[in-house]
Amino acid sequence: SHTYIGLFGVCDINADIKNIGITSATLQGDSYIGGISGDGGKITHCYVTSSTLSSTYTSNPTYNYIGGLCGSAANDIKTCYVTNTTLSGINVVGGLLGYIDAHTVSNCYSTATLTRSSGIGVSFGGLIGYNYGGTINHSYSIDSWNNSSATLTSPTGSNGTSTMSSDNMKLLSFVTDYINIQTDGTVTDTYEKDNFTLNVGYPVFATQNTVAMED
Repeated sequence: SHTYIGLFGVCDINADIKNIGITSATLQGDSYIGGISGDGGKITHCYVTSSTLSSTYTSNPTYNYIGGLCGSAANDIKTCYVTNTTLSGINVVGGLLGYIDAHTVSNCYSTATLTRSSGIGVSFGGLIGYNYGGTINHSYSIDSWNNSSATLTSPTGSNGTSTMSSDNMKLLSFVTDYINIQTDGTVTDTYEKDNFTLNVGYPVFATQNTVAMED
């Protein structure tokens, strides 16, 4: 079998992964698939863009974890994003992370397109496929998905946002009144409106706008 697929296949729980970008990658395997890490690691300031990740493993779909950034996260994930990327799997599929347990996801977003062929609603999400006790702060995802089985509905896993139209998520008010102000009372200036069409109009990190302006 081909498991633990990513730039780093398997990482120690405390492995510190920082400042890495993956562009135009094609990754395919059985399970534990992620652009940066298949399984594990503390991931900060990383991104995956313009990539395709897929799994067709059917022998034991319960453990079919696939996420744009990391298949199965075992530590905190901070200031990361996945854009213009397509993910397809059997069961646990998330735009940013396939699975996370009691850790924190903060200042992250995903605008990935998701597809899966089976599984339950709580294991399919725009941001996280299956959230087993994790905390999400200042993060969002878009609702871009497809189920090949008519018995499944749209992802109800942890997507990091309220139900909101695409048009509303592209407004400045979504940045100032929602993702930069969270229910835990903290306020950040992490996000800005997409001023340079870097993310098809959805909010980006302020640093992304700064780099685009300098270019």
